[in-house]
Amino acid sequence: MPGKAVPIGSTDRGTEGAEPGRSRSKRAKTATTSTRRAAPPDRATRSSAKGRSPTKGEQAERLESAASDGESYRLQRLASSRYGIVYDIDGPRVRLGLAWFVAAVIAVYLGLFALAVLVGAIAALAAAQTAKALRTKWQRPQLAIAALIGGAIPLAAAAGVALAGATIIVGALVAVFAASSRQPRRTDPLVDAGAALRSSVFVGLAAASVVVLYRFDIGAAVMLILMLSAYESGDYLIGSGATNVVEGPFSGLLAVIVVTGAAAVVQPPPFHAAGLWLYAMVAAASAPVGQILASAILPRAGAPAPALRRLDSYLVTGPAWLVLLWSGVGI
Repeated sequence: MPGKAVPIGSTDRGTEGAEPGRSRSKRAKTATTSTRRAAPPDRATRSSAKGRSPTKGEQAERLESAASDGESYRLQRLASSRYGIVYDIDGPRVRLGLAWFVAAVIAVYLGLFALAVLVGAIAALAAAQTAKALRTKWQRPQLAIAALIGGAIPLAAAAGVALAGATIIVGALVAVFAASSRQPRRTDPLVDAGAALRSSVFVGLAAASVVVLYRFDIGAAVMLILMLSAYESGDYLIGSGATNVVEGPFSGLLAVIVVTGAAAVVQPPPFHAAGLWLYAMVAAASAPVGQILASAILPRAGAPAPALRRLDSYLVTGPAWLVLLWSGVGI
């Protein structure tokens, strides 16, 4: 029996229609296979690129990227940190630090009164800048009163510790009286007086501790200035470009160790060898605490108060050294 008739040309059209599909599938498989076969040379090329030394251009790009990261981290800390350690690199900070160190050395050489005037002036400026930073709608500390109290405490300390304590008490009364007498009265006088004392008493005590250390023994004041200047140098130079809060204080610690190692050869009075290292460790541990305390005094860590930042490492270290010396530890 004859089979069913097939239309002429149907087989040819089916073959022609299927052939392009099979061709496209075959070409796709071929391309995938070629890509897979070409992958190993690419990995080898990347491996060899990793193994080679970076060019000068690549090194400069990496350094620029790292510097950019450090700058972004620093600016973020300045803007948002409340109690952190911050670094302000605007302006001639290094030269001002060197000027402070030279002025302190000259003042120590000239005598007690010269040292009291120097640290008293720094404390008065720090108190005024802090009071200005603390001014808000709800509190208006008087800059002149804050500066007066902050500068008077170290000057009084040159005459004795008792007079310095009396100056703090009198300063508190003066702050309350001045705030209550101001007209028109837009804020609470006690709040204003408290802000003025917050601005002045801490920096005044830090400056006074340097003066009292000089009265106890000139060697104690010299070593305090040397160690804290070394700490501040290491902390600022490294910490201002770091992307974390550890590198700066750790670099300051290393700087203190270097200075102490050199001073231990001489054994400056009133310290003995082991005692000098004890005071060095106290300085390295308490200096960053003073920096954090300065941030707590301000409304935020990045608030502008450069004179306060000049004394921040003395806020805890100076009184701590005094307590140890009065107790006879390490001498």
